[in-house]
Amino acid sequence: MITTLSQCPQCGFAPSEKPLPNGISVARLQDFFACNDAPVSAERAELEAVIREGEQYFAFLQQRISQTQNTLDSLLKEQNRAVKHIADSKLVLNPVRRLPPEILSYIFLSCILPDSELLQSSDSDTDTSLLDSLNVTNSPWNLSYVSSRWRQAALTTPSLWSFVRLQL
Repeated sequence: MITTLSQCPQCGFAPSEKPLPNGISVARLQDFFACNDAPVSAERAELEAVIREGEQYFAFLQQRISQTQNTLDSLLKEQNRAVKHIADSKLVLNPVRRLPPEILSYIFLSCILPDSELLQSSDSDTDTSLLDSLNVTNSPWNLSYVSSRWRQAALTTPSLWSFVRLQL
C-alpha cells in the first residue's frame, strides 16, 4: 500500500513511503540471492507483478523528472534574464554617467602626457606616436567613441587635440 507524505501544491506530485511494489518478502529475496534456486510458480508470478509495477512506477518517475527538469530549465532561464536585467539597470546608474563634462575633460587629459613631460622626454623615453591626435587608433579618438556625451566632452577639450606628430 502506498501512502503519501505530502503533496506538491504546484503539480500535485506526492512522494510515497514505499514507492516500489513489494509482493515478495525481503527475506525470501535474500534467499534467492544466496542460492541458485528458481522461484516456484506463485513466487514467479509475484515477482513478475513486482517487475511490471516497478517498471510502470519507473516510467512515471522518468516522466515526472523530465517535467521537473523542464520546469527547472525554465526557471534558470528566467533567473538569468532577471540577473541580466539587474546588471543592465546597475550599468545605467553607474556614477560615471553623472560626471559633468569638465570632469570628463580633466580625466581625458590625464590619459595623455602633459605637454611639459612630452617636451622634456627624448624619443627613447616616450613613444610619441601614441600621443598623436591625428592617429585615429589612439586617444583622444578612442575616448570619443564611448558615447555621445564623451565625444562632446572630447571635442570641446582643445588640449586633447593639440599634439600633432608629423614625420618629414
